[in-house]
Amino acid sequence: MTLADDGSLLFAAQDGYTVDRIDPNGILSRVAGTGSPGLGPIGPEGIPARDHSFTRPIGITADGQGGYYVGDFIRLLHVDRAGVLTQIAGGTYGVNPLVGLGGPATAAPVGTIRSIAVAPDGTVVFADGVQHAIKRIELDGTISLVAGTGVGGYNGDGIPATSARLLEPSHIAFDEQGRLWLSDRRNHRLRMIDAAGIIHTMAGTGFTGVDPDGLPATQSRLQEPYGFAFDGDTVVIASYGAHRLMRLRADGTLVTLAGDGTFSNVPETTAPLADPLDTMVSGPVAVVVLPSGSIVWTEWNA
Repeated sequence: MTLADDGSLLFAAQDGYTVDRIDPNGILSRVAGTGSPGLGPIGPEGIPARDHSFTRPIGITADGQGGYYVGDFIRLLHVDRAGVLTQIAGGTYGVNPLVGLGGPATAAPVGTIRSIAVAPDGTVVFADGVQHAIKRIELDGTISLVAGTGVGGYNGDGIPATSARLLEPSHIAFDEQGRLWLSDRRNHRLRMIDAAGIIHTMAGTGFTGVDPDGLPATQSRLQEPYGFAFDGDTVVIASYGAHRLMRLRADGTLVTLAGDGTFSNVPETTAPLADPLDTMVSGPVAVVVLPSGSIVWTEWNA
């Protein structure tokens, strides 16, 4: 889910094979996809986005120019302001992130695109959950490695990101300082890559579970962080495994924002007007902070 340039919300409906839009008036519409699965060819001139059959749309982000990028299983696609869809990376399946580096991004194999972010320099970065890696599409169309070795796991912090093991990274975003943050989902950590390319844990211990609010974030367990969003000098985190929204505060502590930790696969039809901490948040995945300060999230609770 992403906040589009016009203030609407865009989200990839994985099981519906579409990209949908909720406009500022709350009207829902389909902007891409036929609603039927497929993996048809996309020529260099592109096709109308509504005529494309998605295979597994997941990650999506606005491009800052009225269009957006969307991950479709092994392909990274771009839809421009006019609604024309083109392929900018992937097309073949592969589990080794080192294959194809330095060559055209459209020739590099991809495992599964989970998240996409546009860097301050205009390059496009994506997280591959199967390759346990983060890769970059350079301005000349070639592909490079940002983080990960292709071996899932954890081998420490304070090392070059390209030497660090990741385990199913699920979301990435750049902060105002140009640093790349990532949800290292199966490592149960929120991590950050600084300007020198060194990786750091910002929240989580690597263990599952929930600790009392107010502890230093790096001493507090963070269970399966999936999506996150910056909110001023704080970070709102969707803790998929703990069924909570968490906030990494500016002082480095971690607190619960919403959710009582319970789960149901039957969506609530009415939202309680009580304390957000008493609200059921079942499997939160994506989160967006609106300009108004309101927080919107999606739940994967089927």
